[in-house]
Amino acid sequence: MATTLESLPTSVDIIVAGGGPAGATISRLLAGLGYRVILLEKRRFPRHQIGESLTPSILPMLDFLGVRTRVEEAGFLRMVGHTVCWGSPQPRTSYYSADHTRRGFQAWRADFDQILLEHARSNGVQVIEGQAVNYVGLDEGAGVTVRTRQGHIAASFFVDASGHAGVLARQGLRRRDDTFQTLALTAYWQGATGPAGSDFANTLLETYADGLVWSVPLHNGLRNVTL
Repeated sequence: MATTLESLPTSVDIIVAGGGPAGATISRLLAGLGYRVILLEKRRFPRHQIGESLTPSILPMLDFLGVRTRVEEAGFLRMVGHTVCWGSPQPRTSYYSADHTRRGFQAWRADFDQILLEHARSNGVQVIEGQAVNYVGLDEGAGVTVRTRQGHIAASFFVDASGHAGVLARQGLRRRDDTFQTLALTAYWQGATGPAGSDFANTLLETYADGLVWSVPLHNGLRNVTL
């Protein structure tokens, strides 16, 4: 059960803004070191998010967090590699291992992110959903004060894991790099076909003159196509 708004504390050791994979992970690790950690997430989980492909390089992190079994039992498709058409009409497939035993996940983010957030909560993190960080005040030599619609919280440290929301960036406290400006269009399709055999769950990537198309299948029968 999510923590109610009425239980908002007046002070903690560390405040984390954002309940996605980054926020849930750092919160879990810091709580494991004995710090009093509160995580503030502006939305309520489960919530939709794109960015489904997780290569096998994530496996050591899932082991370190103690959440690998839960992720493996979630039913996500397991891909053995990625198939690319890059500067050539002929597809090229790269595998994570020659025998196809090294596999990643095509994770439905609503489920994956929920697993990580619940894992953080069950390991001592105070999670408050539906509570956005409105302002971060830096107190010289005295930590930070965070303002939400419910009140103020004082802490020694603040972690901005809010992603595109950019809590600190909005205040001019985080450097932004606008060198690369891109536009992405994404949609989910039903009944889309893909590679046959062991490559059926692979990430597909194809380039064209002004961009690329990225496509992954999901265990719920949808395929994410991003242009």
